[in-house]
Amino acid sequence: MGQLKSAPDSLYFCSLIYRQDLWDEWQIKEKLAGYFCSQLQLISDYNPSLNYYTQEMGDLNKLRRLIWCETMPRPRDWFLTLKLFAQKIEQQTSRQHKRTLNLDIGQLNLENILLASSKPYSHRIYMGAGVYSELCYLFQKQSYQPLPWTYPDYQHQQKIDFFQSCRQYLI
Repeated sequence: MGQLKSAPDSLYFCSLIYRQDLWDEWQIKEKLAGYFCSQLQLISDYNPSLNYYTQEMGDLNKLRRLIWCETMPRPRDWFLTLKLFAQKIEQQTSRQHKRTLNLDIGQLNLENILLASSKPYSHRIYMGAGVYSELCYLFQKQSYQPLPWTYPDYQHQQKIDFFQSCRQYLI
């Protein structure tokens, strides 16, 4: 019988979509203080999913996407807590039941990358409190490899390279 032991720590990231006319980066950082402190940042050039958010968040030209990744490893069981915190911030910053901030939470591990979701699907595992975990990448052949269900913007090489550089903080 194998011995149970704690999993190695993870890095956490937040992929943000926000209205530039309502928020600036400093205001958002203030909202996330204590959860995202020391971080690497990627301003993504490739954002096919932005169109999806226009119905809820408004004019495409006012939306901006960036990713922050913590450089301080934390326990893996923090994933659920962080997703619940992000949900709370989204609700608090909504206007007329429409989000002005979209916060997607991810967990970066040496062997894979996970995304937190509120929606069930065949490749998502229930973690509790209405939150599911989605396997987004496997680490194989010295790189993170997207899976068939990985969102198109996460399959873009710019994001894979960003996550590769973040991975160095765990090594």
